[in-house]
Amino acid sequence: MCAGCGSIYMTNIEYLNFVHEQEKQFLRYEEDSKAFREDLREQAHAAYYKNNEEFECIICYELIGKSKGVLFHHCLHPMCKRCLLQMIETSTEPLLKCPHDDCITIITERELRGVRTNRLNLRQKEIDFFFDN
Repeated sequence: MCAGCGSIYMTNIEYLNFVHEQEKQFLRYEEDSKAFREDLREQAHAAYYKNNEEFECIICYELIGKSKGVLFHHCLHPMCKRCLLQMIETSTEPLLKCPHDDCITIITERELRGVRTNRLNLRQKEIDFFFDN
């Protein structure tokens, strides 16, 4: 710190280390982004994307493990399957939107039809109700 003006400064070595760390972080980000895009490309045929990392469901606040949740195609917001199934069953609206704040993405019919679990299967007429009305 400069005694005269109080500004903070770095030595040349500190600055070079800082720049080097920034470059390493950028490269890690690029690699992670590339891997994520490739993962989505591989799942393009699926009804919905599976999450590639753990997340906390915004509805039940449970920690959802890798590949155990749903990522919506158009906004990539995650949600656990159980909460999505409950949302489908209890909704009175003809279209369901992503429940994340400020998101206006409509959950597609393909995504709704693709959400299945061993414990609870949606009856076809429940889903048809939303898209026929």
